[in-house]
Amino acid sequence: MKRNFVIIIILVGILGLIIKFSMAPTNVADERYGVSQQAAPTSGGEAASSGGYGVEGKCIKGDCLNGKGVMEYPNGKQYSGEFQEGIMQGQGTFIFPNGEIYTGEFNKGEPNGLGVHTYPTGEKYEGAFMDSLYHGKGTQTFPDGRKYVGEFSKGRAKGQGHTDSRQRRKVCRRVY
Repeated sequence: MKRNFVIIIILVGILGLIIKFSMAPTNVADERYGVSQQAAPTSGGEAASSGGYGVEGKCIKGDCLNGKGVMEYPNGKQYSGEFQEGIMQGQGTFIFPNGEIYTGEFNKGEPNGLGVHTYPTGEKYEGAFMDSLYHGKGTQTFPDGRKYVGEFSKGRAKGQGHTDSRQRRKVCRRVY
C-alpha cells in the first residue's frame, strides 16, 4: 500500500513537470512581466494577447496601439507609456502588483536600454538592461546602504566594479 502511494506521488510529480515545461515561456519578458509581447486591439479598448499566454489587457487611457497609453492587466500589472503596433515600445513605466516599478526604455515589449527598477524593500537598480535583465553598466543599491557600481551581465554583477559599504566606511574594489 505504501509503495503504491509513493509511485502515485512520483507519477504526479513527473506529470506536473511535463505540463510545466510544455507550457514554459519562450521569452524572459513574457515570464517576468506576464503579458504578451504583442497585443492586437479589439473593440472596447481591450488588447488581445497573441503571445500564447491568453493574458489580455485593457487600454484604460490613450492610444495603446500606436501612441501613448495606459494598459491594465487582470493579473494586477500596469504599463503606462509608448506603444508601437500594440507592443510596449519607447519610454514607459511598468508597475507590478507587489510594488516593484520599472521606468525606462522598452524595445519589443521588454526592458532594453537605460532604466530604473525599484523594489518595495528599498533595493534599486539604475543602469542598462538587455532582454529584461541588468546588462551593461549600472548601480545596484541595497536597503542597508551598500552599493555596487560596475558591470552586469545577464542579470548578475560581472566584470569591473566596486562595492561601497557605508557601514564599514570603506570601498572594496574587485572583479565579479
